[in-house]
Amino acid sequence: MGDSHGIIKRYKFWIRIYNAIERPSEESPRASSGGRSGSENVGLSNASIFTDIDLSTDFRLSILTNSQMRLAKLDELRQAAKIEVEMRFRKKRAELKTKVEMRVLLILKAYKQRRATLKERTSQSLLRRMARESKYKERVCTAICQKRVAAEKKRLALLETEKIRVRARVLEV
Repeated sequence: MGDSHGIIKRYKFWIRIYNAIERPSEESPRASSGGRSGSENVGLSNASIFTDIDLSTDFRLSILTNSQMRLAKLDELRQAAKIEVEMRFRKKRAELKTKVEMRVLLILKAYKQRRATLKERTSQSLLRRMARESKYKERVCTAICQKRVAAEKKRLALLETEKIRVRARVLEV
């Protein structure tokens, strides 16, 4: 809406300039009545032109000022948006960093638990193996002892039979 107002003002300004330029060529009714000479009429129109030029300069300066104010406001908005984006970026980055750290901690915890479980399984496996080996050794030792006892009995039986044979010979003689 402000832009259409400016267009209308510029249009009116150029119409005034055009009219001011065209007026000196026409005879004004006052000039024909003898009130003023033609040079006075041109002087007045020149003064009107200079007034219009001064007004147009003021108008241009106000447009320039308004434009600069708009640009300054846009720059402030841009800066505010930039700061807001940077703050959101930092916040999001901090959130992601926290999430990553939590995930890393969970992964490390799971890894430690897996290692502890594996270590426990290995420990249990070694204990079972040692128990099996211990039982096996015990069985082997028992079997060896039994064989020794059997061999000893057999040797004693052979000695006993030899003793009986020797006694029988001695009695025969």
